[in-house]
Amino acid sequence: MSPIIKIQSKLFDQCEECAKKRLSNCKKQNRHDRCNYVNMKNDNERHGYAFQKEIEGILGEVAIFSFFRLEINWEYICGLSGFGKVDVPPVWEVKTMKPRNRLYILPSDCEPRSLSYAYAKVGITFPESRIARCELMGWKMGYEINQQAQLLSLGYIDTPSYYLDNKLLRQHSTPEHDMETAIKLNKISIVTGK
Repeated sequence: MSPIIKIQSKLFDQCEECAKKRLSNCKKQNRHDRCNYVNMKNDNERHGYAFQKEIEGILGEVAIFSFFRLEINWEYICGLSGFGKVDVPPVWEVKTMKPRNRLYILPSDCEPRSLSYAYAKVGITFPESRIARCELMGWKMGYEINQQAQLLSLGYIDTPSYYLDNKLLRQHSTPEHDMETAIKLNKISIVTGK
């Protein structure tokens, strides 16, 4: 059974504020990869979609911080200090998506540093207003995804991505065990270059 993290209204409000700040920082830094969706018809649609993607990502990151009982570092999540770094230190990248979707990494994630990260799949649903249900679906090391996944182009993403079947994910056990395993595999992959 996958762990479930519920993000209640007060924490949800903080996530929304963080999403606004992160989008603002993206625009200041001209991070078009994060806040400029060219296939949207107008600025309102583009901004609404960008905000939705940011809030979903932040909810997933907060769920991983919560699962591992780590203090949520809002400045890291929303601010410039976290850009270009792992989502949840020390080794966790977070992919937030619909539960049925496969875990994926982009070709840009396939640089050696990124392949040594642990990618956590968080299935997110909004069953009630101001509450998010985050299901920790499983995880896999980046180099394992790169080795085992299918390279597919699904049409709505500009470049092909590496998609991993959900059956191949490691299931979460305990926060301590998962963190220990991910850090160990991270160190091994850095040493071996995988």
